[in-house]
Amino acid sequence: MKYSVSIGMILFLASIFAIGPFAVDAYIPALPAIAADIGSTTSAVALTVSLFAFTNAFGQLIGGPASDKLGRRNVIVAGMLLFIVGSLALSRAESINALYFWRVVQALGAGIAGVCAPAIIRDVAEGKEAAKLFTLIGLIMMIAPSIAPSIGTIIIKVADWRWVFISVAIFAAFVALNAIRLVPPNKKQAGPRMPFVQSFRLVLATKEARPFLVIQGMTFAVLMIFLSNSSGIYIEHFGHSEEFLAIAFIANTSGNILMNRLNAYLLNSYRPEQLLKGFTAMQVAGGAVFLMGQLFFPGQFWLIFIGFLLAMSAAGGIIGNTNACFMSFFGKNAGAAAAIFGANMTITGSIIGAISAVILGVGILPVAVLMLVVNLVGFSSAVRLHSRSGSQPVEEATAAS
Repeated sequence: MKYSVSIGMILFLASIFAIGPFAVDAYIPALPAIAADIGSTTSAVALTVSLFAFTNAFGQLIGGPASDKLGRRNVIVAGMLLFIVGSLALSRAESINALYFWRVVQALGAGIAGVCAPAIIRDVAEGKEAAKLFTLIGLIMMIAPSIAPSIGTIIIKVADWRWVFISVAIFAAFVALNAIRLVPPNKKQAGPRMPFVQSFRLVLATKEARPFLVIQGMTFAVLMIFLSNSSGIYIEHFGHSEEFLAIAFIANTSGNILMNRLNAYLLNSYRPEQLLKGFTAMQVAGGAVFLMGQLFFPGQFWLIFIGFLLAMSAAGGIIGNTNACFMSFFGKNAGAAAAIFGANMTITGSIIGAISAVILGVGILPVAVLMLVVNLVGFSSAVRLHSRSGSQPVEEATAAS
């Protein structure tokens, strides 16, 4: 049974989605200060970014199926308490090893709680309504990575880097309190409890849902390719300033938001599966512009800029639709499905992003080839999609057959 989604619930869900990216981006301006204070190097401290991403994915694999068994609210509160403990301990870290350990604890809590957000959306909405809700929350959560570095910079100037972690702990406490206030306490699985492994097996065995895993993984990979290489390409290769790189980020974010709003409007007339074909084609166009520029006009920086802009903007129309379509296949195991979806996205994107950073040492052309291949893989999965006539979860369809 679905119930109406209040503005408060929408903001709450957006805050859960945003807490992970905020915890990463808010402390990036503090990396040199942290390294100097604990007697380490900036590169060693920067490893905590990747450490957070992979541990967050592992946390999702725990929190998703746990929320199916124990209820969304209980798992969110538990995850946020773990996040708070990790954040407060990070604010008192005196060595790089302590930083690594407590960063793992913090990321684990973020993953355990964060994976409950798409599961809750699956609980309260379906079809186009779910796609619109994912799209709206995606718009809100895009603001977090955009403003987090600025907030982190302000905190460092007013206090010091330790207050960045204290601030995210306060944010997590706010999320936990709102979980108690807004999330129904009785959303736990009835009947026999399915083991974690069996839940994951059921999700992965659903062939119709697999293309959405591919599309989302490839879309996140595009974002990671840009994040991993934008500084090396824009600043080191072409000699642009840090301020210009900030403008590029703003342009990509603006395009992402524009496509996000366009998708919300188009959902009034088209199904999410149909729109995914168009937005993934837009990503292919971006990858093609990037590659053609490197093959025929290697000195033309603007072709790289336009290629990234097209591909990054298209993500605004993809992410909400893939979330809604994938989650529509799962009812009882929505938490396990959200865990698989989120972990796949994070791990796939991080690995491809890391590969792109390594091959940038060879040149920009291999990065352009990799991005177009990623775009084509996502597009080839989208063109084979078929709109579902109904929204019956796979577990119910299986039971009925």
